[in-house]
Amino acid sequence: MRFNDAESGVYWTASAQDSQICYTCPVKMHAESSMGKVVVRTCDGKVYPGFSRKEDVGDDKVKIITRDGKEKFFATNELKGLFFVKDFKGDPEYDPVKFLNRNSVKASVWVHVEFEDGEVIEGMVRDHMSLLFSSGFYLWPSDEDNNNGLIYIVKKAIRDFEILSAE
Repeated sequence: MRFNDAESGVYWTASAQDSQICYTCPVKMHAESSMGKVVVRTCDGKVYPGFSRKEDVGDDKVKIITRDGKEKFFATNELKGLFFVKDFKGDPEYDPVKFLNRNSVKASVWVHVEFEDGEVIEGMVRDHMSLLFSSGFYLWPSDEDNNNGLIYIVKKAIRDFEILSAE
């Protein structure tokens, strides 16, 4: 079968032997992992769209597949975050709703994050030791209409962090 990512113009082929295909990226996937659309945002304001999965995020580097199908690596300490997005277009004028959704995942806390560049986001993070000891953490934005479904936030890019409520 032949697929096309209309936004990037990338074409790719899949066979019946493939265990699973990710229909949003130009690479063959396996059942245990899935790739999603991401936007890498660096501390100096640069933006790189591509595709990645949680397994490609490490304490020292992040790997994405660019929209033209090439691997690209970023040093984690140079990033603001890795944003798992619904689409690449986004809306810079969008003002996200910040509120606690009581139907949120258990064993998590609602947090308020202010980045060094002044951007503010709120959402849920896992209440886990990795929140203290790793170089970054995953945040699920509280606003379901936001383009970001999941964000890997690099701690170095944070100006202020506040826990608003615990589940």
